[in-house]
Amino acid sequence: TMLPKLSIDVDGDEPTTFSAEIIGENLREMAAQAACDGAYFRSIEALYYVGFELARAYMLAGTVCTDCLADALIEVESNLLDLGSIFLYDDRTQEGQQLIDLAKKVQRLYLAINSSDDDDLILDQNAIIGDQVVQVIGQLNQLFPDRFYSCTGGETTAESDSNPACSVTEMVALSQDTHSKAFVARSNADSYSWRYRTQGGQWINAEETDSIFVLTIDSSLTYEVQVSAWCERVLDFSDYVAESVVYNYSYGCYAPTYYNLTVSNIQQTSAMLHVSRYSSKIQWAYREVGKNWRYYTTDKSSVRYSGLKPGYTYEFTCRLWCNHSWTSWAPAKRFTCKSQGCIVYRPSVSSVTSTSAKTTSNHSGKKQWAFRKKGGHWKYYTNAHSWMKWTCQPSTTYEVAIRIICHGKWSKWCTPVTWTTKGNHCYAPSSGALQAYNISETAATTHVNISASAYKWAIRKKGGKWYYYSDDDPTYFWTGLSASTTYEFAVKIYCGGYWTAYSPIKQFSTKGYSCQSPKPQHIYYSHLTSNSVILHITTNANTIEYALYRSGWSDWKIWRSSSKTFSITKLLSNQVYQYTMRVYCNGAWTNWAPVESFRTKVEGRSAENVQRDELSEGGTAPTRTLSGMLMQNDNQVPAENAVHTPVLNQKDSIEKNRSIELVIYPNPATEYFKITTDVKTVAVTIIDMQGQVVLHVANPQPEHQFELQSLRPGQYQVVADDETGNRIVKKLIVIR
Repeated sequence: TMLPKLSIDVDGDEPTTFSAEIIGENLREMAAQAACDGAYFRSIEALYYVGFELARAYMLAGTVCTDCLADALIEVESNLLDLGSIFLYDDRTQEGQQLIDLAKKVQRLYLAINSSDDDDLILDQNAIIGDQVVQVIGQLNQLFPDRFYSCTGGETTAESDSNPACSVTEMVALSQDTHSKAFVARSNADSYSWRYRTQGGQWINAEETDSIFVLTIDSSLTYEVQVSAWCERVLDFSDYVAESVVYNYSYGCYAPTYYNLTVSNIQQTSAMLHVSRYSSKIQWAYREVGKNWRYYTTDKSSVRYSGLKPGYTYEFTCRLWCNHSWTSWAPAKRFTCKSQGCIVYRPSVSSVTSTSAKTTSNHSGKKQWAFRKKGGHWKYYTNAHSWMKWTCQPSTTYEVAIRIICHGKWSKWCTPVTWTTKGNHCYAPSSGALQAYNISETAATTHVNISASAYKWAIRKKGGKWYYYSDDDPTYFWTGLSASTTYEFAVKIYCGGYWTAYSPIKQFSTKGYSCQSPKPQHIYYSHLTSNSVILHITTNANTIEYALYRSGWSDWKIWRSSSKTFSITKLLSNQVYQYTMRVYCNGAWTNWAPVESFRTKVEGRSAENVQRDELSEGGTAPTRTLSGMLMQNDNQVPAENAVHTPVLNQKDSIEKNRSIELVIYPNPATEYFKITTDVKTVAVTIIDMQGQVVLHVANPQPEHQFELQSLRPGQYQVVADDETGNRIVKKLIVIR
């Protein structure tokens, strides 16, 4: 009988898969037909299961189940290490080392798996791991020739009748870390008996019957490990071969670790519990999983618990009396009692929604899950999870069944449990569920009266281009809107794992700006020289008319502009000018603001000479004059681009006079601010960005403290007037 070459073919998107049941039947057939030693069958078993788990890992790499993929890769690593160990101790060093290197590569794959709530990221990650699995399959197919192991005439042969000896020829330590040590027994036997104890303690019989035994250790203790081989001819075990493991560790008062706890001799109604630590008192605690704890205090490091239920899972822990106090409890460890005739309990179903459901098993350890739509094809998942969450479709009936490892082989499937997912009640929001309120000139609030996990809003000017915004709140606050404009909006919601369609379109219209005549605090000037000035207005309107008059002119001169600052040049020096302004909003012109005035600064020439230059030169004409109708409304719609720059000629060169020096501090301010100037200030006014006067102080004293507690955070303008009629404007920022 020869072990054939491992063959895993990638056909299309899926590799050839193996059935666990068929593998078991093949192994039993080979064992019955050939007189091969135990190492032969352990190697063929490990190799077949490597292929089985690799194929399963490749298929799982196409899903979003990261735990399932990690479990499959862990099984691959375990079987590769088993196979590599067999080859290493059969003096096939090269193949054995290559198998162990492959196991390390597989280990790196499952350690690289990350969980995420983003299914797209998981699919991309698992696809990359799937490509690496295909590479491992290729390396395995290249590693072995068509015939690499023979138990009749090859490199390893079965023992002949002329050599009836039955004993363990050698026991060696295979690996060691801080929590475990592995041992390998070498003989021609197929079955072994392992036992161990701490120094001076009682012997504990292990359940392991293979040639490899992994002992969980406490590095503060000394252990003895013994193994004997089963002799088929005399139907008895050989003498024990011993091995001692000695550790030097400073013993301290600390809680037992998870690795200090072991369980042995598990029966249907009892089990032996052990802790590899010693104390004058040990308090034990055990319980059926999910039930109340039961406690027992003794000086024994091993206790037997009876009265347990067949097939039920239990957990236990303990703590030590040390330095006149109890340590913390060790992390709990679980075990499952043997079942009566391998009873497999049906999983329970919970957390059923329209798109998912959760099933929970009472069995610990390795199990196989079967899942399908009722009447469809089964899908299988093998792992040690106590629960599984299934992705479903709304209003659909599903079935799940499980089977477990019982007495070394798979049990029968349990009776499936069924459930029907909820219907998808997520519909597009109706028109009645939408509302718009708190509507101003530039802002509005929209709300949908439906609870969901996410919302996607769409808005546009009526008939314009749609803009989209996502949020997790059913209320959305819109800013930066245009006044006197109709907007359309709609919303869709995310619930039940899906986006609905958009709601019907609804409308709202923003308010127009308040059409009031500008007030004195809304108009002012700055940068006054002997021949120029800049006029300012605080308004939300987009079209403004500026009017200027000087004694000796026949009428007011008017300029139309879209700017809220307007520069006038070539004025006469040492002359008094009057000015006013009005704005166009909501389809009409407001009344003119109350008339204000300023006097240009003095330069080196006489006013008479300058006046002759202005009158004789003329200048660019303003758009029109008031013709004595200064306070009359003009409801004409403003013409586009009707902006002109006045030129009141003054040919002589000038020298600018010094302007007011104004310093605001602190700026930005929180509770108050102060100002310093080089002239006497007769009034200080604070104006917000909507043009409203929020604070006015007449004849402030030096170092006057202007209180800001009543103002909201934002940007303001500070307007200061001096005793000569000059005005300067500074920006103030209020923060909290």
